[in-house]
Amino acid sequence: MNLIKKLLKLHRFSHNKTIKMSFYSFHSYKYYVIIALFFGLVACNGSKTLNNKSKETPLMMVGKTQISVKEFKYMYEKSTLNNDSLYKEKNLREYIEPFKNYKLKVQEALNKGFDTTDAFKKEFLTYQEQLAQPFLIDNAGLDSLVKLTYQRSNEEINVSHVMVRVSQEATPADTLNAFKKIGEALAQTATGKVFEDIATKYSEDYSVEQNKGNLGYISSLQTEKIFEDVAYQTNKGQVSGIFRTSKGYHFLKVNDRRNASGTFKIAHIMKHIGKKSTEEDKKKSKEKIDEIYQKLQKGEVWDSLCKYSDDATSRTQQGLLPEFTVGKILPEIEAQTMKLKNPREYSAPFQTIYGWHIIQLIYKKPIPTFREQQTYLKQQVPKETRFDYLQNILIQKRKKEYQFKENEKIWATILTKADNRLLQGSWSYNSTEPIMKENLLSMKSKYIKKEKKYSVKDFFDFVYEKQVMQPTLKDEKHYFSLLYDRFKKFTILEFEKENLSQTREDYRFLVNEYKEGTMIYELMNEKVWKKALDDTTGVKNFFNRTRVNYKWGQRANATIYQVANQNVLNELKPYLTKKVFPMIQIEIPALKYDKNDISIDEESMNILNQIITLMKKDQNLRLEIVGHGDAAERKTIAQERIEPIIKQLTFKRIEAKKITSKNFGSSQPISKTDKKKNQRIELFLYSTEKIQLETILNKNNPNNLKITEGLFQKTDNVYLDETDWKAGTYTINKNNKIFYIDIADIKEARLKDFDEARGNVITDYQNYLEEEWIKELKIKYPISVDETQIKKMIK
Repeated sequence: MNLIKKLLKLHRFSHNKTIKMSFYSFHSYKYYVIIALFFGLVACNGSKTLNNKSKETPLMMVGKTQISVKEFKYMYEKSTLNNDSLYKEKNLREYIEPFKNYKLKVQEALNKGFDTTDAFKKEFLTYQEQLAQPFLIDNAGLDSLVKLTYQRSNEEINVSHVMVRVSQEATPADTLNAFKKIGEALAQTATGKVFEDIATKYSEDYSVEQNKGNLGYISSLQTEKIFEDVAYQTNKGQVSGIFRTSKGYHFLKVNDRRNASGTFKIAHIMKHIGKKSTEEDKKKSKEKIDEIYQKLQKGEVWDSLCKYSDDATSRTQQGLLPEFTVGKILPEIEAQTMKLKNPREYSAPFQTIYGWHIIQLIYKKPIPTFREQQTYLKQQVPKETRFDYLQNILIQKRKKEYQFKENEKIWATILTKADNRLLQGSWSYNSTEPIMKENLLSMKSKYIKKEKKYSVKDFFDFVYEKQVMQPTLKDEKHYFSLLYDRFKKFTILEFEKENLSQTREDYRFLVNEYKEGTMIYELMNEKVWKKALDDTTGVKNFFNRTRVNYKWGQRANATIYQVANQNVLNELKPYLTKKVFPMIQIEIPALKYDKNDISIDEESMNILNQIITLMKKDQNLRLEIVGHGDAAERKTIAQERIEPIIKQLTFKRIEAKKITSKNFGSSQPISKTDKKKNQRIELFLYSTEKIQLETILNKNNPNNLKITEGLFQKTDNVYLDETDWKAGTYTINKNNKIFYIDIADIKEARLKDFDEARGNVITDYQNYLEEEWIKELKIKYPISVDETQIKKMIK
């Protein structure tokens, strides 16, 4: 099972505070979130390098296992959110008991050999690899980059650029050609030519046709680091020198610099213009947006006009768009947003590549303080190119510290082994050649007194595994050299990872925490969770012994209608006198007939079969059949058309009580000229569920009505508590909200039966099993605590 799921289960079902608090951060199953959280953990905990391997101060003994003060403090500090009361005696001592229970379980898991199974080793190795990644960057560089990123976030820069594409794997010849081309373009800026014209002629950025090289305003973390560095280091009106990103060579011009605008929340109404729209379509879109704008100016409410928007995602949400900062939305929308000063102020219609828009400012938030942003930035900065940047700093440092050496003579020899198969992704080698054993790279650490060497075979294994087809490359030796550069980085990082437990205290504790958490999950599943679920007899006996703990208080059988205003309430009340509510979201085509015909044709049968399927899936649905005839038909024709449909429905096992019919004869013709349109059966679906009223009344505004129904105990709902707690209807005005409450009856207090209490009983039985098990473990593994060390921690 996925480790994160295991930790979540520990969080959800265990009453062991240490387990619960140690893993409180893990709120997602997705790997990329896990990695982001690991960055956050490292950032929050800081870099704690082990300065020596001296014996750590013991705090307690659990059986024969010693727990150090450092390990206890690591777990405790992670579990406590309020640092001001961190080492208050009351809080510290409250934590010690569950910590003991946690360590008792760890000791039992180790004693049972949970960490020695092949399955455990394989699973844990995967997570250990993930845990190591955030530690493979330079922490000093991270702190510096976080501060610089925040400083830059306070300024926005309008940038234009020229780019000539060249891949990072390009040969020296291709790289030189790209450099010459970008150099030629840069030279044009000294001749007085307009930058936009230079960009249009030379730039290979795919967006240049639309923006003529202008990227609009950018801020920190919106481009590759090198691009951002150059932009912020270039003065307004100046053109930079040539620089290289992952996409190719660039130079840029800074058009403007301004203070940061902050974060915006806006809503919009849009009339779409598609790529295939005709001139007539475009004209109609403009007319419609102008019509909406005129209605706004005459005082019509924004929310009521959103229904005319072509943006299906936002029109049911009052046109609301996600929050954005500069550079994160279309430039035209960004420019119009900047013009709006006050909440609820709206723009005139304007056009983007998607169509016509009117936007409304909801709010604007200023740039947060560094303290407010620090944790977020520590998670965001080590991503993509910035992760590579921080990792490269670490690699360069470790090259010196590890006395990294490469055998250039051997490298020159093995370079001849590269051939055309490499570019095809099918290269292989003869592992029996004597040169395989030659040392290619070596490194050693004086600090941990460890040395490692990598042979030619190690490199060839790396090449064999990492090679991929290279259709754009022509030089196999160049590709071999690129793989060699990757191999050198790999070896340094591998050596670093192998030594992390000795060099990084925070990593060692984190890995140990994961190891213990994984073992405890398996143990808890065996001793508590699975046992409680499987032991049905034990659960029922536990329920019978403790049944007095499972009771219902007095409950109201009620429906609570939250309405937007009095007008909605007035519209709602007539519906509540009915037992069924129209399914307005389902439109059923009318069944058509020839003159005086009553047979059900194939098309009509298909429609009926779809209705039958729906009614069988949803037992709350009801069907109304409305018969019509033309004046030129016999007077009984409408009823004659209704009867075969009812027979067909009941034959397909739709209960007769769920079907009603109306015979309008020839009283409701549709057309005076096309008589066939009058010869019809209309079908309407209804639902007995009150929740359908939300669909009806929220058609124009999704916030008009919200329905909550069920059995409520007192204090379950603050608005229900305002009533007399008797059967009847009540209108409650509170906190600028209107609630119409219908109490059908009051259920008196009583004991729950087993099925009603099952969930709580199983949880309580699990807790009971755990408590009894802990008592056994305390006898099996006696615990002693050094009270002197506890007192030293108290502040």
